[in-house]
Amino acid sequence: MLVGAAVVAAVVASLLAWSGPRDSIPTPDADATPAQVVRAYVSAVAARDFDTVNAIDARQDSDLGRFSRPMYVTDLELSGTQIVGREAYVRFTADYHHSGGTLDDGQEWGYVLKRGADGLWHITEP
Repeated sequence: MLVGAAVVAAVVASLLAWSGPRDSIPTPDADATPAQVVRAYVSAVAARDFDTVNAIDARQDSDLGRFSRPMYVTDLELSGTQIVGREAYVRFTADYHHSGGTLDDGQEWGYVLKRGADGLWHITEP
């Protein structure tokens, strides 16, 4: 009985350690460019820093938490930014993980960002 409880405790501890943040990524301030915001977002997702992810991501139903398993990217290469007023589109290529097969590695993709009432850029659409 004690061995079973110890195994359960070890599994729970491992799950909590796996699901926790691996690093703390600063939330970009109002002086950050849209490209810098996208880089911070990508870094925060990879680091599982969901406080920063959620501060940047303003898409509906995008609130990520400790047990979320979102798509993340590696080998990010920015390929362009277009800014029109309070809206921007940041294009990039990357290797995509957990995309459900919807994106191929090296495929160009991007985020639409809008400057919020708080003066910060927020991702509003992929």
